[in-house]
Amino acid sequence: MHWSPETRAARVLAVVVTGYILLFWWLAWRKFEYCTAETGDAAVINHMFWSSLHGKFFWHFVIDRSYFAMHQEWLALLIWPLYALFPTPKTLFFIETFCLGISAVPMFLIARRVLDDDWSALFSAVALLFFPTVVSQNVNNLHSSPWVLPLLLSAFYFFLVGNYRWFVVFSILAALGKENTPLTLLAFAPYALWQRRGRQWWITPVVIAVVSLFLSFKLVGPYFARGWKYEALGYLSNLGHSWGEILQNVFLNPPKLADALFQPSNGLFLFYLLQPALWILPFFAPEVIFALPDLGTNLIAGNTGMKVIQWHYNVNVGGFLVVACVFAIPRLQRWMHRRGKTDVRLTPALPALLAAMAIAHWPFWFSPNHYQPLPHYEAQLRARALVPPDASLIVGPNLILGPFSGRMSITANNLVNNDPQKMFQYDWAYFDMNYPWYVPPVPRETVAAFANNPDYELVFSEKNIFVFRRRDHGNR
Repeated sequence: MHWSPETRAARVLAVVVTGYILLFWWLAWRKFEYCTAETGDAAVINHMFWSSLHGKFFWHFVIDRSYFAMHQEWLALLIWPLYALFPTPKTLFFIETFCLGISAVPMFLIARRVLDDDWSALFSAVALLFFPTVVSQNVNNLHSSPWVLPLLLSAFYFFLVGNYRWFVVFSILAALGKENTPLTLLAFAPYALWQRRGRQWWITPVVIAVVSLFLSFKLVGPYFARGWKYEALGYLSNLGHSWGEILQNVFLNPPKLADALFQPSNGLFLFYLLQPALWILPFFAPEVIFALPDLGTNLIAGNTGMKVIQWHYNVNVGGFLVVACVFAIPRLQRWMHRRGKTDVRLTPALPALLAAMAIAHWPFWFSPNHYQPLPHYEAQLRARALVPPDASLIVGPNLILGPFSGRMSITANNLVNNDPQKMFQYDWAYFDMNYPWYVPPVPRETVAAFANNPDYELVFSEKNIFVFRRRDHGNR
């Protein structure tokens, strides 16, 4: 990539990206440390890296199998050496924020080439950084979805400039991400045909995508699953209970597909998703096709969690909506010129409006109270300090699981509440009853069960926090 740091806009962007990464890394860590919002997914991601340092290959403690049984993300293997040097959730939060921040670089380069204006490119990059589905991922738990965004945008940039070698490199790297990424890569095929590119430009992404999907669903996933059913299939259970049934309903059953597309939750989701992109602007450009694979999947899914703006299912959607907006601006400019409005110039005003609209949607992802300690925080610290770092532990609620995830044996109470044999196999139990609004909450009966179990003793009871330890003679 030709970064051109000598331009003022590029230097400003370098400052913005650096500040963005440092600021959101700090905010993410504060939110995690204070347990003011969900840390369950952060616990899963941290534990899978931590477990690989202690003899269990990327273990997912919730499904009691390797993480690769659920998500075949080989990018994790590239990140693991850095985590091995600094084995803490802080490392993973930094990687997440770094990937989101650095995505502004290919976005800047794409916009500069399309709009031929450095300041318009800067505003477009800022619009990407603060697009609600993108910026929210800095402070929304820990997820692997942000790892792919800079790779996909880089692949698109090299496609745009006709650099086939680097296009292939970044396409392959992107395909190493979550199993939905190949669907976005497949969009290069119709786009290359529309652009009348040589056959290698559409054959290559198809081959990469098909190979990636085959490895994920036919080799890697089944190998690690050990008979476990692919959980994400349940997100589309409204369309069927197998891939064959789902695909048949999507392509051969229009009424069923229409029912999925016109779910009541889709209307408000689309309104909020498209609002920072000026609602219809992305659809003036064929490049919006790159946002459609993930967007289409989320729209037809019966799982309403995939339609939440600040959750991780729409990272690529947001990124490519901004790309489509960039391409739509000169098309709209040419359309206006053909109608005699030659005195109208859309750059840099329209990219600046995009950036302003993205930033204006901060209430979607920023809640100031998430970055302040709760009244019982000091008690939490004292209670945490009692639990040995290598002890097996049951924690409740799932919301506060993150800070305890660097240990071999851990679970959340909601995973074992209905199985006393599993619930009492842990040497320590930590229950914080200060989150009555959280679903699922910790049942009072669970705490009472440990209090009444002669194998456990209560070692901490303060500020509605209870810590139990197995007695030396406790039955295992």
